[in-house]
Parts: sequence; C-alpha cells; structure tokens
Amino acid sequence: MQVSIDLGNIWEALTAVGTVGVAVIALWGDRFNLPRLKVVAKDLIGEIRFVNPYLGASTSIPPQGIYFCLHVENSRHWRPAKNCRVLLRGVHRQVPNGQYYREPVIAPLTFKWTNAVTDTQTIKSDAVLDFLLLVQGHEKFEPVLYPVNHPISSNVKLSLGAETVRYALEITADNFGPRMQVFEVTWNGALSNDVTTLRQHQNVKQNLKIREVTNDELKQTNYVDPNINPSLFDPK
Repeated sequence: MQVSIDLGNIWEALTAVGTVGVAVIALWGDRFNLPRLKVVAKDLIGEIRFVNPYLGASTSIPPQGIYFCLHVENSRHWRPAKNCRVLLRGVHRQVPNGQYYREPVIAPLTFKWTNAVTDTQTIKSDAVLDFLLLVQGHEKFEPVLYPVNHPISSNVKLSLGAETVRYALEITADNFGPRMQVFEVTWNGALSNDVTTLRQHQNVKQNLKIREVTNDELKQTNYVDPNINPSLFDPK
C-alpha cells in the first residue's frame, strides 16, 4: 500500500497556523509587555516637611505640614511606565444618612509626586505620591495637587471633624491606562491639627484611615446625585 503525502497542503496548513500565530502576537503581545500600574495605600504614618511653596504662609518661613502618601507600583518592572501621572477625577463626601454627595470639583487635577519638580514620572517599580496634607494651624486636610499657584477649593478638603470622603484617582501614562481607583479617607476628629501630635504612629493608625474602595462597594454605594454612574469608578 502506498501512502501519498501532499506536501503542498501541509505547507499551506503550517503557513495558515503561522499567520494566525503572528496575528495573535500582534494583538496580544504588546498588551503583556505594557506596564501594570496600581495605586497602593501603605506606610501611612505621615511625614513632616516644610510646606514650600505655599501661598497660605504669612511669613517668610514656610509652615510645617504632615504629608500622607500613596505608592504607585509597577508589577512589570521590566516595562517602565513613561510620563506617568495621577489625576483627581472626582470627590464624594458622605452625608449623615450614609449616602455620598458629589462635590462640585473642577477636574481633572494632578497630584504631586513626592520631592519631584514635575507632574510626571517614569516608574520602573515604585514611586511615591503626596496624597493628603495637613498644614500646621489649618483646619482641614487637603489633597496635594498641581498647580500650586492658587488656593485649593474647600470642596476637595477633609474637615478635622469626623468625616468620610472618597477620592477618585486615575492613573495614566504614555504606555498605560487609564485606570481608575477610589480611595476612602475617614477622619474621626479625635486629634488636633498639631503636626507633632499627628506624627505619633499609634494616633494616626487609630484616627485616620485611608483605604481603597472595592469594585463591589462602589456598585452598592448609594449616591445622592442620580447622575453618578458607579461603573465610571470600577477598577480595571
């Protein structure tokens, strides 16, 4: 019995398989080679620094403030994120009945990187972001945002009284995103605005809470504003 093998058909089949493989790589290869960024809340003890520049200062000596920072982590450190920035996309304040009210904020605004002079960073593995600031002698926490040449609206600030505010943050880079995450900040009003007192590790842990809000929580949140769409804030 003779077996006849049509090499032409085999070659055509292999060519077809190769073509499909190239197409798959073209469609999905770059996706796996892009950076993977996420904002993480950790090391929330607070850092005391001079607030400079700060237009609220009435003397030549800048006031002190305590900064609470977030980290932006890249789990694919072999693919640096280029020109990364973190934007404030929205603010929602909890009212006494447990609902959340959207504050009228001109967005987006850009958060400041710690000890950086520009609003973008190239992130290989980790970068630190100034998130909240309490200036000595002031009555509210405020997000640390660009530009610094005008006062920040009180709508985005967190009162020293017992209060819960949610901040919607968006990470973006030339080769990533955007990705939205929401962080909830709860302050029970138990401490003064003295930076030395706030710096105590135990007091900060007990009185100031910063955590990421999960996707399920966002879907279940009762918003006062009927135009709020929780899917806008779903982490991706």
